[in-house]
Amino acid sequence: MNKNDLLKTIAQGGYRIAYAANLNFSTYDMVVKAPGLISFFTIVAGILGIGWPQLAPQWVSAMVLIVGIISIYIEKFTTDIESYKNRGIKNTGYLNKLKELYLDTKNMDNNADFQAIEEKYMAIEQEFNNLSQPDQILFANWLAHFKLFCEKDVSWMDEQLKFNWWKDKIPQTGKFAIFMIIIIVAIYYCVKVPCLNTFFKNIFYIN
Repeated sequence: MNKNDLLKTIAQGGYRIAYAANLNFSTYDMVVKAPGLISFFTIVAGILGIGWPQLAPQWVSAMVLIVGIISIYIEKFTTDIESYKNRGIKNTGYLNKLKELYLDTKNMDNNADFQAIEEKYMAIEQEFNNLSQPDQILFANWLAHFKLFCEKDVSWMDEQLKFNWWKDKIPQTGKFAIFMIIIIVAIYYCVKVPCLNTFFKNIFYIN
């Protein structure tokens, strides 16, 4: 493997490990902080119920149902939540090692022997794969993207991977949510705005 290919390979591995680290930290943060948020929204619902008694039955019923569903879902993560934090810490350690490898490789001559670097990279990659945990809490990937691209230094990876705002920095589920919101808003205005309503009725021959 030549120098340029090795640099790109290390950067790709760094991205995978950095994302995994932030994904684990995101799950940990969300599970740890969720009880406080649930209590907050429950109190808000109670206050709204006092201020607007006519809404009380609906608010109380809705909040009890939502809190119950969320609590049941979160419960499966709480018993093993410390492992997510520990895994994130270990992943961060692997990431730091890869960054050192990247900088060492970058400073080496183009015709140098990179076998030792490759072996170190493969060892780190193997350790990371053995530690991976695919089971993450819902929406942890949204927070992980924010942590990675807004709070962390990814400049050394960006040298090789050229991160794109839409392609890399927005999670796939986020893109889907954006498309759905656009479609819902478009449908709403097509129905509610008279001129648009008439226009589309004429196009699709709707009576």
